[in-house]
Amino acid sequence: MSWERCQQPSRHKLQRSLSPASLCLASGALLGLLACAAALYAQRLQIEGLRGELAELEMLVRANGRPRNLQRETSEELGGCVAGQCQGRYADSAAAQLRGEDSSSRRRRQSDKEERGRTRRRSILHLVPVSTETYEAVDSTVILWRASSLQGNAFEPSPAATAIKEDGFYYIYSQVLFHDWTFLMGQVVMKVGGGESRGNESTRLLTCFTSMPENAEQAYNTCFSAGVYFLEKGSVLQLSVPRFNAGIQLADHSTFMGVIQL
Repeated sequence: MSWERCQQPSRHKLQRSLSPASLCLASGALLGLLACAAALYAQRLQIEGLRGELAELEMLVRANGRPRNLQRETSEELGGCVAGQCQGRYADSAAAQLRGEDSSSRRRRQSDKEERGRTRRRSILHLVPVSTETYEAVDSTVILWRASSLQGNAFEPSPAATAIKEDGFYYIYSQVLFHDWTFLMGQVVMKVGGGESRGNESTRLLTCFTSMPENAEQAYNTCFSAGVYFLEKGSVLQLSVPRFNAGIQLADHSTFMGVIQL
């Protein structure tokens, strides 16, 4: 009887100590432990996967006859590079090592790549004026040119016209500085021919007209035109001013014409 009386207070104390707040804290701690365990397990799986990938890479390198000196060789090759400029070279070198290429093969492949880059340079022609010829019968003035800049093999310039030697798209531009008090001045860029079927057929590509001041001392104005066109091999470009004895300033910086292969 005395023993039961002694146990009853302790049971009441235990029931009072297990309050709702204590139960919540205990549950939170248990959930935290479970979350940590799950994160550690996921990290372990990821590490195991990385180890498997490294093992496969090592087997691939050994199968191609390249032992573990791959990192040392690529480091020596990159020794002369400036920081931040060797990523592409490192990738090419590592890929070549995995393919079993030696240094001479890589140099030859790089040389072929550079040679192809040089041969793909686009053709460029820039013309500046030399003199003019005027024709009263057709009411026209023709500018005679010389090549100021010439690159590539797509053009064959002559004083009065430019022949196209390769099919393709071209950017054509022209500008003329007029000194003439005729109320309206301008230039026209024509394409003549273009394949055997066209013969001497002419096609107007660019037309530019500008109004001129009436005062002879102030009668200066420029006219600029440009566009992209497909030109056939054998076609010829000509620029003319549809005015007899047109007043044209023959300065390189104000009157010019050019063609760029795209």
